[in-house]
Amino acid sequence: MADKSEEQRREEVRRAVELTLDRWHELGIVDSDNGPLLPTKIRVRRAADGGFDETPCMLMLVDNQRRYQARTRARKWAQEQGLDSRREGEGAQDADLVKELESFEELAFAIREPKPPHVQMFATGGALFAKYKQHPLTEIYGQLNEWTRLNDPKCGELDPEQLWAVISEISREGHLLPLMRIDGHAQSACIALSARAALHSPMAPSHLRLPWIWSADGASKGSASPPPTSLGSSASS
Repeated sequence: MADKSEEQRREEVRRAVELTLDRWHELGIVDSDNGPLLPTKIRVRRAADGGFDETPCMLMLVDNQRRYQARTRARKWAQEQGLDSRREGEGAQDADLVKELESFEELAFAIREPKPPHVQMFATGGALFAKYKQHPLTEIYGQLNEWTRLNDPKCGELDPEQLWAVISEISREGHLLPLMRIDGHAQSACIALSARAALHSPMAPSHLRLPWIWSADGASKGSASPPPTSLGSSASS
């Protein structure tokens, strides 16, 4: 696999740090009894002038219980439509259609009224299906997927080289704001990496300093830096 370009790496770091605390507030997140809600709009293009009619709403994360209910409802809905997700051969596309019905049911749970107490706008996926055509719901479903991703604790995970890039930015800027721009898991990984590197440094007190571990080819494990000239001596002040 070819090495990633510097531009690609910067883009990955940018995407990983996009959910900053400032950005979170800019999104207008609202707390509710059902967790954080994301303000958005269902947009339907007008035939007359090409503009959009927009319906404000909130997006709620769909928990496991509701996801299971969505699947059960979708199966019942599919049976009413004569669809069978297990059908093979000529009806093999039924599985995709049943999955699509499940997406409507998930969206019905997720789309909430913009004003408290933020109740469901649509009681069922069928009601949502009857109100809107596919295209505006494709957009809103994509937003739900992104909203779900942003709430994943693993969102923004950085690889070791990207962690070093964040550490370099902290050193260059002289403050911890770069650390605040990445998610909690990446922050912990960054601090742990910095701590390991610090204890390998010849500047560390001798009684705390960790030894370098060398592989058979002479490369140091767990280090992206060249080996120090003297591992046994203390750093000069």
